[in-house]
Amino acid sequence: MMSYRLLGYAETGAPHERIADASAEFQIRLDALQDFVVSRAADYSELPARFEQVHNNWENNISPALLGLHGKPDAATVARLESAIPAFVTQISDVVFLIEQDLEQKISLLRSLQIALLTMTVIVCLVTMWMMKNQVVRPLTDLLHAASRVRDKDFSAKAHHIDQDELGQLGVAFNMMVAEIATTYDNQNRLIAERTSELTDTNRSLELMYKSALQLSDKNITSSMLKGLLDDIEAELGLSAGTICISEHSVFPAHRLTSNLLKSDLENLCGERGCEDCFKTSQNTSYVDENNGQKMIFIPIKNVGSITGVMPFRINASEKIPEWKIRVLEAIGSNLSMALSKMQHQEELHRVAVLEERSVIARELHDSIAQSLSYLRIQVARLEKNQLTPEHQYEIVTELKSGLASAYKELRELISAFRLKIDERGFQTALIETTEEYSRRCNIPINCHNDLPPTLLSANEEIHVLRIIREALANIDKHAQATEVGISATLTDNQVVVISITDNGIGIGDTQSPENHYGLIIMEDRAQSLDGVITIRNRDQGGTEVLLTFIPEKSEIQS
Repeated sequence: MMSYRLLGYAETGAPHERIADASAEFQIRLDALQDFVVSRAADYSELPARFEQVHNNWENNISPALLGLHGKPDAATVARLESAIPAFVTQISDVVFLIEQDLEQKISLLRSLQIALLTMTVIVCLVTMWMMKNQVVRPLTDLLHAASRVRDKDFSAKAHHIDQDELGQLGVAFNMMVAEIATTYDNQNRLIAERTSELTDTNRSLELMYKSALQLSDKNITSSMLKGLLDDIEAELGLSAGTICISEHSVFPAHRLTSNLLKSDLENLCGERGCEDCFKTSQNTSYVDENNGQKMIFIPIKNVGSITGVMPFRINASEKIPEWKIRVLEAIGSNLSMALSKMQHQEELHRVAVLEERSVIARELHDSIAQSLSYLRIQVARLEKNQLTPEHQYEIVTELKSGLASAYKELRELISAFRLKIDERGFQTALIETTEEYSRRCNIPINCHNDLPPTLLSANEEIHVLRIIREALANIDKHAQATEVGISATLTDNQVVVISITDNGIGIGDTQSPENHYGLIIMEDRAQSLDGVITIRNRDQGGTEVLLTFIPEKSEIQS
């Protein structure tokens, strides 16, 4: 377009300055195109030559012709420019075409490159997504699923992705951790099961020992009770059957208290071993013996007093009895030995008490009724002589009646005293009943005051105290002629029991005279049985006081 504008300037005779300015502007554009061509010469094959033609045509033909115009040009110059400029424009168009063609090729190449890059980008994204799914998402999902199973205590769960990448190393570490947790958990469960079993065994043994101690605490140990004990041992410890044999003063054959062994087993046990061998080998410690395919364990009943014993139990031949079962059986054997010893001791105490009571009864019968009967026998002998006047005979008969009545009364009092017992209501109730009985019998008011603790006196002490009180009340009824009686029972700060029986009667004479004072001797004997002292004295204000002082057994134990 600028070439034709220069041609127009020439044809119209434009001023030289305008033509020169337009030529200079064209030259600038041509130089810029030259710079582009030079910079891209390596990329174009024909362009430099074509541009060289354009440049030479401009420099040699067109530019000189245009710059040579001054005023209106002649026709020849105009004709020459009109023929040269279209050819020059054609040359420029060829150069531009080459440049456009090259640019289109480059744009096409760039488009292809962009498509290729986009395709590669899509492929890379797809590959990345595939790798993320297979190497990240799927391993993480598998790891989370395994962790969830482990949380639910399923320790067989494992991570399957164990490659050399980071998640694979994490999976390996997770599997090792789960294996250690499973081992620890199994060990803990095993320990818990063992401890639970031990606690169960301990609880069973304690329950069995408590039950056996409760059964053996009874005063009377019977065969049925021991049979129940064997049944409990069989049920709780899983033993087959057993028997309990004891011997007193090592006298054989021993006495079988009870057994739940079969008769044939008993015959084999006792026939083959014999009592002496069975007792001898089991007195120091328990031992297990196998004989004729049968396995027996022998538990000693240790020597306590004069009694020894043994408890054989049959167990399964393939079973190894645990140590704790043996300890439980030995503890039961020890409890049984103590219970038998206690029962034997109680029987001895009862035997001694019976003998003492018989002595007391004999003495009281001798001191009271025997004397009355002797007196009656003398009176009967006098009547048999027939040497008395009727008046004397009547007098003797009257004395006989009085003596019989007195002897009968004394016999009833003795029977009442011998029947005396203190039940579960205690000493206080027995004391009140005694005072009420003698108050009715003597028709005398009796004031009773008891400050002794309910459990202070033993049963034996309570009996002795009550009989001393009854004897004192009987003496008051016979001799005192009293109108008022007082009884007090107190405990001093020194733990001394003081029993006081007072009356307002006529008092007593010489207490050392044996005649008609056998009741005083009886009270002194009972006071000695209590290791106490009894004092009988006249009161300053009139009447008599019987004072008993002793230290109770429980007080001595507490001190």
